[in-house]
Amino acid sequence: MTKPLDVDARRVVVVDLGAISKKRLKQLRRGEGKEMWKVLQVLNGVKASGLADTPVVVVYKKKAKKSGGRFPMPLPFPFLFS
Repeated sequence: MTKPLDVDARRVVVVDLGAISKKRLKQLRRGEGKEMWKVLQVLNGVKASGLADTPVVVVYKKKAKKSGGRFPMPLPFPFLFS
C-alpha cells in the first residue's frame, strides 16, 4: 500500500530516460550526449515555469549487454575430440 504524498513530495520532477547503453551513460555523466540534452530540456522547462528550486530526479536503466561477440565461437568440430 502506498503512503499519501505530502506537499513537498509532489513538487519533484522525474526524468525517465529508459534503458541506455554504457556509452550513453558515460556521456551523460560527463554532461554530453543525447540524454543530457533531454535532461537540459526538462531543466529549462522547470526554470521557465518559475519553479527553479524544484528537485529533478533522473531515472535510467542500464541496457543489457548483447550476448555473443563479433566472431561467435563455432561448435566444436568432431576431429577435436577423437
